[in-house]
Amino acid sequence: MLDTTQSRDHSPLTQAGVRPPPRRRKRRVLMHRVSQPPPGARWLGRLGMACFAVAAALALGTLGGCDGGSGAVTDGGADLGGDVGSPDLGLPIPTCADGLRNGDETASDCGGSCQPCADGVACAMPADCLSGVCNVGVCAMGTCGDLARNQDETGVDCGGVCDPCDDGDGCARPEDCTSGVCTSSMCAQGTCGDGVQNQDETAMDCGGVCSPCGLGLGCAMASDCASTTCIGDVCVDPTCADHMQNGDETDVDCGGGCGPCEAGDACAQPADCEDGVCSAMVCVQGTCSDMVQNQDETAMDCGGMCGATCADDLACTSEVDCLSGYCYQQLCRTPTCLDTIQNRDETAPDCGGTFCGPCADGAACVVPGDCESGVCSANTCAAATCFDMVQNQGESSADCGGNFCDGCDIGETCSVGSDCASAFCDGGTCAYADTCLALLTADPALGDGTYPLDVDGSGPLAPMQVSCDMTTEGGGWMLVLNYVHQGGTTPALSIRTEDLPLLGSDALGADGSLDASTWGHAGNALLASVTFDELRFYGETSAHERVIDFATTSTALKTYLITGTGSPGAQPYDPAVTRLLSGYHDASVPLHLRGGPGVRTGSNSDAGDLALTSTPFAGQSAVRSSAVSNWNVGATGDLWEVDNSSATSAADDTLHRVWVRPSPCGDGAQNAGESDVDCGGSCGGCGAGATCNTDSDCASGDCTANTCGATLLTSCAAILAAHPTAGDGTYFIDVDGDTGPIEPLMVYCEMVNEDGGGWTLVLSTGFGEAPNLSVASEVIPGDTAHMPLATMQALAGISTQIHIRTHRMADTRSVTTSDLGGGLVTTPMTNLRTGMMLETNPGPADLTEYSGPLATTTNLRITCGTSTRDYPSIYQCCGTNGAHLWRGQSGHSRWNWNGGDRPGNEPMEVWLR
Repeated sequence: MLDTTQSRDHSPLTQAGVRPPPRRRKRRVLMHRVSQPPPGARWLGRLGMACFAVAAALALGTLGGCDGGSGAVTDGGADLGGDVGSPDLGLPIPTCADGLRNGDETASDCGGSCQPCADGVACAMPADCLSGVCNVGVCAMGTCGDLARNQDETGVDCGGVCDPCDDGDGCARPEDCTSGVCTSSMCAQGTCGDGVQNQDETAMDCGGVCSPCGLGLGCAMASDCASTTCIGDVCVDPTCADHMQNGDETDVDCGGGCGPCEAGDACAQPADCEDGVCSAMVCVQGTCSDMVQNQDETAMDCGGMCGATCADDLACTSEVDCLSGYCYQQLCRTPTCLDTIQNRDETAPDCGGTFCGPCADGAACVVPGDCESGVCSANTCAAATCFDMVQNQGESSADCGGNFCDGCDIGETCSVGSDCASAFCDGGTCAYADTCLALLTADPALGDGTYPLDVDGSGPLAPMQVSCDMTTEGGGWMLVLNYVHQGGTTPALSIRTEDLPLLGSDALGADGSLDASTWGHAGNALLASVTFDELRFYGETSAHERVIDFATTSTALKTYLITGTGSPGAQPYDPAVTRLLSGYHDASVPLHLRGGPGVRTGSNSDAGDLALTSTPFAGQSAVRSSAVSNWNVGATGDLWEVDNSSATSAADDTLHRVWVRPSPCGDGAQNAGESDVDCGGSCGGCGAGATCNTDSDCASGDCTANTCGATLLTSCAAILAAHPTAGDGTYFIDVDGDTGPIEPLMVYCEMVNEDGGGWTLVLSTGFGEAPNLSVASEVIPGDTAHMPLATMQALAGISTQIHIRTHRMADTRSVTTSDLGGGLVTTPMTNLRTGMMLETNPGPADLTEYSGPLATTTNLRITCGTSTRDYPSIYQCCGTNGAHLWRGQSGHSRWNWNGGDRPGNEPMEVWLR
């Protein structure tokens, strides 16, 4: 009977005949949530398999049968390898390599205690199978779900060809583990730094529970990526067109580094919004008062839809954005006519239109007013001409006046006299002046020339051409007589009644009669129509070198010339009336008369229209002792005379001219060479503070910085020392200074002559018999007057020289006495300082005290008496010799010398320096 309580043991016996303890099979642990078989199930299966084997043996007649159903198997007296009944002697012991199924094998040499069987071989339990799977008594092929560790699994149904194993299961390599981590043949839990993509990582050690992955690594969602952008299971850079909110976007594809968001989108700051307004983290629609440049504004809250509200220097795109209405180079500007830009309604840059001035020639234009020339032709400014019927190019009226066109006609508009053909602009209208002085006053720049004048104003005379001298003595002279006579001819004179002669040739010997326009003189009526106060006579002759050149304001002479009736009569020379002009200090140009007209009664009378030509004045010649005719122009007997008397003077070449002008010295205007109104120049010295050009323009003799000073010096010599450029003329002096009792007075100073000048005139006898000298506060050459005694004495007290001469003849008829130096004062100066006449000793004067052409015993003698005379007597001489300078009805004023010509009374002068 079989013993079913224990397994068969086919192990070989030891040497001691003891069988080793049976080898225990390792229990298989089923994984993947498969339950373990109930306890004893394996042995129940093995018992069933044994019964199955016994039954098969009985059928083969090898077994005797089972032991009464008790489970014991008999073999009919022999054991079948098991310990059933008594031992079977003589049978071989089963092994796992005997090619038989014996022992507890479930198939030949496998199963049971032998090695597991291959698939398809009989088995009694999973342990009998290599696959560990025994399915209905047959070993089945291992699978990954058979709850057995087979194939190349490292754990039950995991590892190898199966799915990776969970943490804690066996493993041979990382791939056997779900975590991808195999440590000591055991699957370990994944981490974010194990260099394996495990856990829920989307790439190695990143994504899922780990930190986000970099660009190009795997991902399942945006949070798996550092870029927050997962496209196609790969982390990529975010873009502003990926239809995702990623990167630093505040909303989908906008905000942050992308373009601004629309109103209503999320934002973090104003820059995230199109309109630059982020309120409560939401973009808000812009307005024109949100202090942000948005919408289509060109600058903050102005321009674009906000209208023309941008101030200067704010951005703009067009004029409609700007308050000024002007947008230049994308900035609002206030347009000007100096910005070099064509703007507003300018027709060219900075010109034309209603705002700027007219344009220069060649610039674009629309209307004539756009052009300086006033001429717009084919939309281009044309150059001005004097025949374009437009007032342009500085014209004072259309096509006349200005610097380019002819002068305007009478009645046309003008600014200055040069705008007019008449050279005279009166109150903005071209008119005729009535005198050359009026022309010169209106335009001091006018030069000598011929000008149209209306000499009688509103009178019956028509305007006429007149020759004007704008230079001599300040100018303003009108020519009324002009005869240039050729010697040996006797042409008829031309008495003019409606026009005046014009200036022709100045050459002696020319025949002026050949030109009717330059030959003639004004008759009485025409001359009476002319406005004048001064006459100027000028004459030259080939008979000698002397000239006639003086000006006079004699009213008697004027009356005679404009009426032709009566006579100018005898008039003492008055330097306040008559001024000697050329040659006054030039001995090479001897001057007629040395005094002026009308000093004798020998002038003509009742000459009518010939008054200007027939001895209008007479006087004592410079070389003759009797009264002679000195000015004749074709007079009776064909006299052509200039300071000479000759019955045959028609043989001489002569030049006669007479000029007239109103007096400039009281007309309330600065003209005729005046340095200030009615003073300076030929009008006498100006007072303190007046404008001056030279010292002679000032009464004080002090012109500093073109202003007359108030300081009065004590003598002409003192003035000349302070102002070396001072000229001859009248000056105020104060001989005893500011503190002395003598009042300042006007004196005549000779500042220019051969000995240096600085002489003060003390006494002048003038012309005429037995002169009666009078005291005068101002003594002028030609006067019959002397300086007051106290003034003369004070002046003598500061002087060292006395000069005595016939008027204007210092070079031939004069003597000078000078102090000897070292305090030695001459007798004449001593006498003068004490108020006595110069010489008090009888006999000839002490010639050691004198110098000069007449310093001889013949000419300086005191030959009778010892009586003394007081100032203003200068010398007393009895007989025929010596100088006579004393006062009294029977006195004389002349030089006498032995033999030769002994002229009558001569103008004598005494000067101190």
